[in-house]
Amino acid sequence: MKTSMTIKSILLLTMGLFLSAALMAQDLYLPVTTKSKEAKTLYKQAVDAYYDFHYPKGYELLNKALEKDPHFFMAYYLLTFKSDQAARNKYINLGANHTSKLNKGEKIIQRVLKNLQADPNAGNIEEFKELSETYKKNIFAHIMYAYVLSYNAQKADEAIVVLDKCLDLKSDLPVIYNLKGYTYLELEEFKKAEQAFDKYIALAPHLANPYDSKGDYYMAIKAYKYAAENFEKAYEIDNSFDFSLEKANRAKWLMGKEMLVMEVETLLEDLLAAYNERDIDRYLEHYAQSPDFTFVMNGDVVTSWQKFAEMAREGHDKYSNWHVTIKKQYGEVITNEIVIITQLFEYSSTLKEGPPEMGTGCYTTVWQKKNNDWKIVHTIEAFPMKM
Repeated sequence: MKTSMTIKSILLLTMGLFLSAALMAQDLYLPVTTKSKEAKTLYKQAVDAYYDFHYPKGYELLNKALEKDPHFFMAYYLLTFKSDQAARNKYINLGANHTSKLNKGEKIIQRVLKNLQADPNAGNIEEFKELSETYKKNIFAHIMYAYVLSYNAQKADEAIVVLDKCLDLKSDLPVIYNLKGYTYLELEEFKKAEQAFDKYIALAPHLANPYDSKGDYYMAIKAYKYAAENFEKAYEIDNSFDFSLEKANRAKWLMGKEMLVMEVETLLEDLLAAYNERDIDRYLEHYAQSPDFTFVMNGDVVTSWQKFAEMAREGHDKYSNWHVTIKKQYGEVITNEIVIITQLFEYSSTLKEGPPEMGTGCYTTVWQKKNNDWKIVHTIEAFPMKM
């Protein structure tokens, strides 16, 4: 009797574990309507490919599923994920106009496609919310809802709540951490984004996309060196990620651009120090003594370095002291030999004969590399500014 009960208990436990595993696997995919077992298997493999960001593989599997069942609605829907607009429209229309029997979830998705048919920019927030509520334990439904919350409606906080529900269902599914990382980037919560992407890498170190995503994180915080390294690693793992290689080149260009701006900003610091120390000779050394020199102050134009130098020396003699503080600064690289810096500043000064002055101004300088030295060739100054 005791032995019989033990065997029965083991059988029940085994069945329970089997059913739990089956339910957990089922919850990774939306229920679908098809009479073809092969089409259903191919559909699940395609969703797995999507989760791993192997979209071309997913498209191939879905096309095979349509060969098994030409009226397979869910294949139509998943093929609308294509980036090619003509192909996307084709499958939107096929899904929206589908007339065969559909289950409850597929009917909701068909409304999504009808909305997209009428308006390509339709957000479909309410539809995906309904899908998520219809399948409360379905990860795919929650992921789709989180996606539209994060990117279509800028409701990123709500997206995080939905993604946490996904993690309650399956804490080791890499794609959840990927979407969570991007959602935190939307919220500009960079530390949490980094943690999510690191978890993504830890769960799927063999895939290319986690490194591409981490590269996007580094781009967001302007750590271009590390961005380039991660993009290159993504491409190294999977050379179909040619967009990662393009992003690596972009990161390297921005890294070089940043270094050029830093070079010029260092010279600007010296220019400002010379100005505040009233060292006019050192101040003037930063300006190009060239025919293309131009200085514009409050609309008045000076096209001679010599005239500009005279004005600077006259100002030195006119004031007993002055001080400028930079409040904001913006740099832009035009070429490897031209950099533009705009500064918003506050100033205070005292005339030798007259009252003290103070206010705000804007100072834009165009720097050009001449004979391997950066010099200011054009300046536009406006002060006092009306804020």
